[in-house]
Amino acid sequence: MTEMTSVLAELEQLRIDLATILRDAQSGDLQLGWERLDRWKDRSVRRISTLVSSKEAARLRKKQLGAFSMMDPYGNFRDLVELYDSYMQTLIEEVKRDPGLAESADQVDPDRLETSLSRVRRICERFHIFVKQLRQRHDGRPGFDVDDEYDVQDLLHALVKIQFDDIRPEEWTPSYAGGSARMDFLLKAEKIVVEAKKTRKNHREKQIGEELLIDIAKYAQHADCRSLVCFIYDPEGFISNPTGFRADLEKQSTAQFRIVVIINPT
Repeated sequence: MTEMTSVLAELEQLRIDLATILRDAQSGDLQLGWERLDRWKDRSVRRISTLVSSKEAARLRKKQLGAFSMMDPYGNFRDLVELYDSYMQTLIEEVKRDPGLAESADQVDPDRLETSLSRVRRICERFHIFVKQLRQRHDGRPGFDVDDEYDVQDLLHALVKIQFDDIRPEEWTPSYAGGSARMDFLLKAEKIVVEAKKTRKNHREKQIGEELLIDIAKYAQHADCRSLVCFIYDPEGFISNPTGFRADLEKQSTAQFRIVVIINPT
């Protein structure tokens, strides 16, 4: 099977899955249908980003109905399915007309990805050594302190820039941020997002774990993210079971979305 044939077959299967969701919702539980439709969209966005391009995946992600009818819940569901199906149909037609779309998909070479992840991992694993060195300055000058999560983000950003050229800030306000936007870093060419956190007295395993689950759910749908590196700086040792904490989060990985958790120091 050629690459284009394989891409078309997978896109056609996504369209078949969509039709099945509509058929089942018509004769069954509509609430379950909405849940299945949401999951179909998440899965399709990830696959289209890999098979075609992140630009096309973003187009599907933005698709939504302009208005809903309170009197016709199934009609709303059907109209949204038809909107998605129209997009899938035109995408398949476009790939057939221009096979180069499939051949130039936004994929990362596996060797390059592993090398890039190793570089990020080394930076994170030696972060505490770096911070301790910043405190030891020439001629008794005041040392540099790392007091909060923003300090960690700024220092990590500077270190990552030594190794990578195209680093893009990803600013967003998740539900736990209390209205204050956080900054993550996207390594565009490598499709790696780096998320940095710092433990503190009232911000330990439970709170950070819950926050990272939100991050994981968000970036699993991000068209430009294939790997999420979660770096937790824990100089006071507030995370009592780093091995279990790491395993619980990394098991959320899938074939298309890898999670790497690094806790330093341990």
